[in-house]
Order: sequence, then structure tokens, then C-alpha cells
Amino acid sequence: MRRWSQRSLNNLAGVHPDLRRVMDRALQETPNDFVVTSGVRTLAEQRRLVAAGASQTMNSAHLTGYAVDVAYYLDGEITW
Repeated sequence: MRRWSQRSLNNLAGVHPDLRRVMDRALQETPNDFVVTSGVRTLAEQRRLVAAGASQTMNSAHLTGYAVDVAYYLDGEITW
């Protein structure tokens, strides 16, 4: 059974329980390991990401806990 890294656990904090269950299942079902790189965001974090071009909207589901960003590990490195 795979376990979340501390980084992923930190980023899953506050995520909606339904999405958390989906993510827990995905961790067990996917053939490749992955990390949760972003979960719930504050308004200030979202503003900063939009300003930097890393997000396109201030109406992000990250603000309400209904979105996560993930990245796969490939040969021990995070792939974007």
C-alpha cells in the first residue's frame, strides 16, 4: 500500500473530503507514484499565481478545496 509523502499530506490539508477520497484511491490505483503539489489556496496565493501567469483565473476551485494539482515521479524526479 502506497502512502502519501509529508509534502502531499500538507497539500491535501483542507481539501474537500470527497476529493480526498478520490486522491487516496488514485494513489493506490495508478501504476506510477505522484505527489500533490497544490491543494487549498488562499486568495493572496491565487492572486500571486494569476499575476505570475501560473493560473488563469481568480475563480479557481483551489479556493474552495475542490481542486488539487499533481505531478508524477519519473525516475525519482518530479515531472511537469
